[in-house]
Amino acid sequence: MRERARTVAVALADATGARVVVIGTRSGYLLAVPAPAEPDRFAAVLPALGLADRFGHSTRYGGVLWCELITTGRPVAAEPGYAVGEVVS
Repeated sequence: MRERARTVAVALADATGARVVVIGTRSGYLLAVPAPAEPDRFAAVLPALGLADRFGHSTRYGGVLWCELITTGRPVAAEPGYAVGEVVS
């Protein structure tokens, strides 16, 4: 599953041009990236988000896109925090 998280993280980084935070959770992985301001970049990120089990966005922290890869059948909270995590750029 770690390979899948890295694949999604790289796709998000390529689509947004931003660093992606990957956080291991009890249920799998949570990935967060700043939401792109440019409309064409925002459209480009949708296929990358589609690789995840769940995804969404938040207006907190200046705009964040998040997605979740579930390995245990129990999803985590939808709002990602900026705690420890592996940064993929």
